[in-house]
Amino acid sequence: MVGRLIATDLGKDFLVTAVDKSEENLELLTNFRGKKQIANALNTDDLKVNTEKADLVLLAVPGFMGFKVLESLLALGKNVVDISFFPEDANLLNETAKNNNCFAMVDCGIAPGFSHLAPGYYATKGLKDYTCYVGGLPFEKTPPFAYKAPFSPVDVIEEYTRPARFRSENKNITQPPLTEYEILDFEKAGVLEAFVSDGLRSLLNSYPSIPNMIEKTLRHPGHAAAIKVLLDGGLLSDEGDSPTPLEFNSKILFNQWKLNPEDDEFTFMRLLLKGENLNKQIDIYDRKDFKNGFSSMARTTGYTACAVARKSLEDNFTNSGVFVPEILGEKYGYFEYAAKFLKSMGITIEEKDL
Repeated sequence: MVGRLIATDLGKDFLVTAVDKSEENLELLTNFRGKKQIANALNTDDLKVNTEKADLVLLAVPGFMGFKVLESLLALGKNVVDISFFPEDANLLNETAKNNNCFAMVDCGIAPGFSHLAPGYYATKGLKDYTCYVGGLPFEKTPPFAYKAPFSPVDVIEEYTRPARFRSENKNITQPPLTEYEILDFEKAGVLEAFVSDGLRSLLNSYPSIPNMIEKTLRHPGHAAAIKVLLDGGLLSDEGDSPTPLEFNSKILFNQWKLNPEDDEFTFMRLLLKGENLNKQIDIYDRKDFKNGFSSMARTTGYTACAVARKSLEDNFTNSGVFVPEILGEKYGYFEYAAKFLKSMGITIEEKDL
């Protein structure tokens, strides 16, 4: 859903091979100048053969398999830009990357990704309070969920089952998702509900001295209540006999949440960055590209990954290890580069001092 845009964009300027285990997925690459290859990313031999000549690998797989595939790529000595949003700590692979003289730039989408590049950049400018509101949503609010999934549905469900970590007044807090609930009215996005989600990830470790940091997911009002019914009823539990309630009911949700080609949708993100001499708001807004068939989530996520990939190649980045996006934003100029690139792709980015 996102990899197709990445392959299409990078294929304009580089020799690109698009790899997927599904022939049907590869057939969706209709405006692509590169090579298509059927292979399984979980098969080490397939991975080796199809990345042998690659200077850079863009990894866009569901989160549950992301860490394993990234580990295999680094063991092969491949440089990687990753958007797979896996639950494991990417820094566990730092030694593997260094031993094989390669790098992994992880979490390089819109959120996590751009949502980390920005606080990384402003960390050197006195950042003390960081809030991120973000969501990809359909315009049509069809009950009961008022939602369609613009990225991997299995990763959407993880937003509701994975405990959410944030920091308040210098205290690291872990709470169930769907808490810290509020209703907000945004000029571009309208009235939306917000609840805490586990999107800060590496930010909590990168900046232990920033006293307040939180990310909240945005949905149409009523969505959180519908999900809470499923959670309270044990319908999203991964315990029990196979198929577990999660395995069984996720298939139903995938059908309910399928984003059809004719569905209009948008992505909205607001970043609030505050400090002693800092009070900035950054809004990102994008609509579906019907002409090329790319969702706004594919555009905002995919073009951020493309920006990171392009700058890495332009700069001939040779440092080895695992790099989280806030460090790329703080030390290597990726925030300014990504913002400029997203704007060049027609994505609205508005910055203002409050």
